[in-house]
Amino acid sequence: MRVSLSYSPPSHEIEVDGNNVIMRFYENVEEVNEVDENSGAAFVGYRADRYTIRRPYDRALAGRVTTNVVAWREMAKREERETLAAKERLRRDKLLEASDKMMHIDTSLSPEQLEEHKAYRRALKNVPQQPGFPYDIDWPVEPS
Repeated sequence: MRVSLSYSPPSHEIEVDGNNVIMRFYENVEEVNEVDENSGAAFVGYRADRYTIRRPYDRALAGRVTTNVVAWREMAKREERETLAAKERLRRDKLLEASDKMMHIDTSLSPEQLEEHKAYRRALKNVPQQPGFPYDIDWPVEPS
């Protein structure tokens, strides 16, 4: 996920949170000139792709991550993508379910309206095949 930061991030950060470890991995870091909304003062900020995963606390985990940051970052990217994809599929499924009522045989839709709804449903079903899925989705608009 693309984030804005007030500091130049390291390749990774490890934070102990109770019985869990939160690991954040960064890549594609860019320095950007920003302006504070309140004061109008200019400052240097940063943007980066950040991938976060959690694991149960393990004393040796930080060492394992540090010695193989690339593999852990790839794991974090995969897990984040899978989690977001599942969330977006659920959203799509709810939209499909809501549109089911328009597809009943006894509907009062004209043939043109029925085709519009069929096209909408096809577009919803194809959401996971979009090139930017699950980060950049062009959601179809439900016909009126």
